[in-house]
Parts: sequence; structure tokens; C-alpha cells
Amino acid sequence: MKKYDINIMPPMGPGFRLARAYVPFQVFGKIFEPQKALMKGTIFPELYDPYPKKKRSEED
Repeated sequence: MKKYDINIMPPMGPGFRLARAYVPFQVFGKIFEPQKALMKGTIFPELYDPYPKKKRSEED
């Protein structure tokens, strides 16, 4: 049996899974015009998902 220093994490073997990532396939479809894409930060409309604008209080 191997002894490990309690201050370090033991090595993770091939069966050790913390999490899984799921990345769906992206279907190439419509694209934004170049100027619009620069303003939105992406050329793909499917990836454009801005944060909702929040109301600012007078204290901000």
C-alpha cells in the first residue's frame, strides 16, 4: 500500500471521473454580417446570448 502526503492530492487513475463535458455539434447555418458580428462578439447567431440589462440604482 502506498502512503501519500496528506498535503497533496493522490494521483488519479483512469477510472477516476470528476465531471463530464457535453459539447453539442454546431451546425453551420446563418452568420452575422461582419460589422454586426464585431459588435456582438461572434459571427454565429446561435452563440449570441447577451446578459440581460439590469437596472442601475442611484447608488451605483
